[in-house]
Amino acid sequence: MTSTENNPINGCTDNHNQPQFCIITPIFDDAFQATPGLIQDLKEQTYTKFQHVFVSNGKSPLIERIIGKVNDLRFVYVEAPYEKTSGLVEILSNIAKRRNYCLENFEADRYFFFDADLYVKDSNFLQGIADIHNKADVIVSKIWMQLVPEITLPIHPIKRGNIDIANYSFSKNIRDKYKYPTDYPRLQEEGIGNDWRFYESLENESHYFNDTIYAIKDGRKLYRNLSTRYYFSKRLQWS
Repeated sequence: MTSTENNPINGCTDNHNQPQFCIITPIFDDAFQATPGLIQDLKEQTYTKFQHVFVSNGKSPLIERIIGKVNDLRFVYVEAPYEKTSGLVEILSNIAKRRNYCLENFEADRYFFFDADLYVKDSNFLQGIADIHNKADVIVSKIWMQLVPEITLPIHPIKRGNIDIANYSFSKNIRDKYKYPTDYPRLQEEGIGNDWRFYESLENESHYFNDTIYAIKDGRKLYRNLSTRYYFSKRLQWS
């Protein structure tokens, strides 16, 4: 299945000029249990003009069955070209390539990167983003850091600090100018993953800060994220 053949959003805007959103979620084995919760959160959004794309590394019959039971054309499953992965850098690089695969194949006015275990607690979040869509190419919203609950995000969109890729949404203009980085030269040396490199690349683009705290990172608590899991398993090697 190709995303363009089964992509109902290829017309991107309707007669009311509402922006079309595309939410991209790379899926992997550890995330399956969290997936139904995220789907339910998005089904409860008051703003309905979005498409949620789950993208796997090759074929994933389990997630295909989960999406098939949703009975909602806004939720789709696609398969990026399969790559064999083992270590953290290979896996993260593969996830990055899957994000780019969806950016290249799905047309929208604004894009979001959501992890499967993100808890979207504000049912009006997407409507709020639609209302301010034209204010800036990059909109930075606030999420609650589940691992560090006393800190509200973000500190600053470029400055290193407590921020996550789910804080960001970006316009088609950004999609056309940038790719999400797929190499990880600074990960083991500086602990800097490619979310930060992506933020840094957008430093000179227009930003708008949305004060709504709309979601909880790792809110489902159903799996440890890949970076944390591999960091703890490899920390002696990295020290």
